[in-house]
Amino acid sequence: MWRLPISSATLTNASWAGAKVRMIAGNNAGFYIEGDARNSGAGTASVSLTPEGDYPSGVVRPCVYVTDYPAVAEYDLSGGSVTAMLTGTAPYSVQYNDGTSATLTSSSVSITNGNVIASFVDATGSEGKVQCAASTIHLSSGEATQRQTLCAGSAMTAASYTLGGAATSYTLAGLPAGLSEMFDEASRVLTISGTPTASGTYTITTTGHIAPCTAVEISGAVTVNANPSIGTQPAAQTVCSGANATLTVAAAAGSGSITTYQWYKDNVPTGTADESSSSLETGDAGNYYVQVSNSNKCTINSGTVTVTVNPTSTGGAIAGSSTICSGSAAGDLTLSGHTGSVIQWQQSADKAAWTDVDNTTTALSPGSLTQTTYYRAEVKSGVCPVAYSSAATVIVNPVPAAAGSITGPTVMSFNTSATYSVATIAGAASYVWAVTNATVPSPATSNSVTVQFGAAATTATISVYGTNNYGCGTGAASTLSVTVDAGTMQEFNPVGGTIGSTWILTDTRNNVAYKVRLMEDGRYWMVDDLKYPDGCNKTTFSGATAAGSPGKNNIAGFIGDCHNIKDGNTPANRGYLYDWMGAMQNAQAYYKSSWNPNCTANGSSNALCRGICPEGWHLPTGNPTNGEFTLLNTAVNGGSTSSDAGLRAGSNFNGVYGGNSTNTGALSYQGSRAYYWSSSYTNTSNAYYLGFTSTYVGPSYSNSKHLGNTIRCIRNY
Repeated sequence: MWRLPISSATLTNASWAGAKVRMIAGNNAGFYIEGDARNSGAGTASVSLTPEGDYPSGVVRPCVYVTDYPAVAEYDLSGGSVTAMLTGTAPYSVQYNDGTSATLTSSSVSITNGNVIASFVDATGSEGKVQCAASTIHLSSGEATQRQTLCAGSAMTAASYTLGGAATSYTLAGLPAGLSEMFDEASRVLTISGTPTASGTYTITTTGHIAPCTAVEISGAVTVNANPSIGTQPAAQTVCSGANATLTVAAAAGSGSITTYQWYKDNVPTGTADESSSSLETGDAGNYYVQVSNSNKCTINSGTVTVTVNPTSTGGAIAGSSTICSGSAAGDLTLSGHTGSVIQWQQSADKAAWTDVDNTTTALSPGSLTQTTYYRAEVKSGVCPVAYSSAATVIVNPVPAAAGSITGPTVMSFNTSATYSVATIAGAASYVWAVTNATVPSPATSNSVTVQFGAAATTATISVYGTNNYGCGTGAASTLSVTVDAGTMQEFNPVGGTIGSTWILTDTRNNVAYKVRLMEDGRYWMVDDLKYPDGCNKTTFSGATAAGSPGKNNIAGFIGDCHNIKDGNTPANRGYLYDWMGAMQNAQAYYKSSWNPNCTANGSSNALCRGICPEGWHLPTGNPTNGEFTLLNTAVNGGSTSSDAGLRAGSNFNGVYGGNSTNTGALSYQGSRAYYWSSSYTNTSNAYYLGFTSTYVGPSYSNSKHLGNTIRCIRNY
């Protein structure tokens, strides 16, 4: 209960004579009016009270009923009764208007029509007065709750108001939206609470007072400040390790001005809180949001976004490099030690140009391969740049391809040889040749071979396939059939036949068989080179001791032996090399230019000279105009001097590139040029010969007599 001492009281407009106001002795808590007219009935007066100090906030000034002392003021008992308050200290000795008295222990008394207090004395002996019960209301929840400043969306602190005195209820006006009221009738406490959505002032007015007292009121207020607003929220970001994400927010103050941006990572403040930090750079993974504050201390939090940091891509390594044969399937390749996801695989034949392989797993099956291939995996970790694994290598060794067609003559004479070849076989490092009914004089591992055919009519086969050192098998073989023909021929007495007919001639001197053919010039020619060794020994030469002869063992420039026999270099299909003295079988053939041994005419004529040929046969003549070599070239080769097509191996003449030799035995042009002696001489030092190669033909070339050439014999006619 609240009581304010009164320092003075002033009485004005009294309606009775001698009226005056007196302060109640003691605590100056009241006053009374006295005057001469106190028993003349009721009167009116105005009293101005001056309290000691001022009323606290929320305290309503009481309404005071004044009585003329010691009589009781007039009460309005139209309601049946009123409640009055006795001043002073209980107990009270009370005198009623009806002459009765009583002792009261409570300061609150009920005044009725039949029970009006005339006077009373309190426990201290002071005369008292009777006061009317007034309405009161005061803030009971603390001064800070009466006027509150809030941020939008914030609940106010509940404000409680307690009614007192005669106040039994209230009226409430101006309550801002979002607030609500709750009244406890038992304790007469009104509570205002809630979340206001607008600013405003509300007023509480008491009800239940008794006239002449009036209602009392009290007001409260809430001010709602707008929160900051976010126009653009931060966006979630993913960055590669080592790079920063930039989080940005765009906000408006709402009310006042923006004062700070405070960023949070995993609910812990990060960075600096200030008005310029609307962006945050970070390389740390986590959940982020920002709190924006304005000058009214209102805040708003952005949405929470995630910063994801991907580890740097690493390519790793591939296991499974292997070596296979072409056409075989390589084993699986397996990637490990990588960081990130496999985007695809790539393959290359040279590690420079790569081709994509659609495979996103860590294993790859290359399948069958025909060339060495390199493989790598392309790996990507999140948003990080791609990385490539180390390259795996599948080495593919070739399987030799199938051999192509064998080229070479398909019809051969007995005791002859020919060269056969096959186009280069892909993947082959060497070639394997095989023959039946024939021989290969020298082992051949290249793509060509020389085949020597026997002395009997038969069918020979030649085959070849490619191979290498990789253990990848062999290529398919190619086969060629060759017919080896043999005619019938009486010894030195052929009968009939047509151009190209072939016979056998056996040289009875050493039992070597030669093939003889009727050529286009109408003559019977040996189509094998002569192989008669006995005629090479110069001790057998005629004329070695004749007049003018230097002696059979002392002929300058000649060694006397057949060169190929001496050197052991005669291939199976080639004849021996003879110097011209050996070819003519006469020591004087070297130095007598005007004498043609064993011949019936001059050496430059077409006289037939047997020389080293078998009996009934002679060395061909070499006269440039109408020598037998000239006539042969015209008949079988069209007289060409630039192509030996009608003379070379495989033709009817079946010429051989036997080369030649020097007087020291050195060999030249083996396998590239043909040299055949004639019986015709040019001068003391030189004699004619038939020479040819693939690009030239000379039926009457001249060469030194001491060189070694091959020999073909022609039958006498």
